[in-house]
Amino acid sequence: MYLIINLMLIIFCSLYMLIEPMIIENTRRYVIGAVIFVGAVLYAFRPQSTKDTIGYINSFVDIEKFKINGINLLQKYNGYEYGYIILMKVFKSISSNYRIFFFCISLFGLGLTIYALYKLTIDDLDKNGEELFIALECVVALYISNYGFLYNGISVRAGLSIGLGLLFVVCILKKHIILATITFIIGFSFQRTIVVFLIISLILCSPLIIKKRFHAIIWATLGVVLFSGLSEKYIYSIVGILEKIITRYKISGYGSFLATLDFGIGLRDIYVWLLYGLLIAISNDDSRLLRFLNIVMVGAFVVVFMHDVRAVSRVYDLFMLFSIPIIANYYVGNTNNHNILYQFRGITTFAICCIGSVLMLKLCFY
Repeated sequence: MYLIINLMLIIFCSLYMLIEPMIIENTRRYVIGAVIFVGAVLYAFRPQSTKDTIGYINSFVDIEKFKINGINLLQKYNGYEYGYIILMKVFKSISSNYRIFFFCISLFGLGLTIYALYKLTIDDLDKNGEELFIALECVVALYISNYGFLYNGISVRAGLSIGLGLLFVVCILKKHIILATITFIIGFSFQRTIVVFLIISLILCSPLIIKKRFHAIIWATLGVVLFSGLSEKYIYSIVGILEKIITRYKISGYGSFLATLDFGIGLRDIYVWLLYGLLIAISNDDSRLLRFLNIVMVGAFVVVFMHDVRAVSRVYDLFMLFSIPIIANYYVGNTNNHNILYQFRGITTFAICCIGSVLMLKLCFY
């Protein structure tokens, strides 16, 4: 039953891309708010049998038993980062209801992520109020259908880290260095994968802009490597390097991810590669969007050369998040564009929501 309810929310987000032109402008903000609120409630009341949930419940209930002797942000304590433990302790002093705790962190992570993605989508664009609302609706639909339950309903620490990481990128682009630093430190204390956003910010600040034609060559080459199995020849060398880094800097909690390799190409791996190709086709020559495409390209490289590591999806998802501003700009783009894909923007965006949601739910529940 819970899976059906969650699926209904995702179906609504997907269908919304088709019926969006019929929505009255004044009601759009209420629809967006309702979707985010319902999503947070749904994530908060997920069954205990859902992946990772019982562990999060037990840690919240027994948080008083957590003992920390000395603080090291590179280490985990009882399986959790220091910042998340402090968050649980503070919230437990206010309410002992773990469902309320889940709701608050889901709502915060979901809202912050959507806000940051929206700012990245509309930054420096000269659009009227209606187009800005349409862009926000597109961001909400794409994020919830492709990533929402996975990162705000299961891996909630990752959801918090993603929201703060995206806000960090926004602050860097706006040159708000002090706020960016504070945001990064807080996010790092929740989950260390926020370090990936340092790489992302460097890509965005780089003067290097790869033209679409060269992106197409890279995409085709990656396809050959992915389907030929050539990456399997390099995976042990890559894993060896990562293990040395983990050992050298005494980083706990990630070595187990590299211990098991799962050779073979998954549907999600193929989807990411295909999505990269689609983004090349729908992107325009705007330098900002081409920089987003550079980030997606890095995610595609991670998929092709690291897909044998089971947990690598948590890394390439951070890069693939930047597909959302590209798709949203495509959805609200110039209706006079002669690219045939622009004539089917609603259907294309709807398909991305549907396919992404199926793959996400498969990963979450099976």
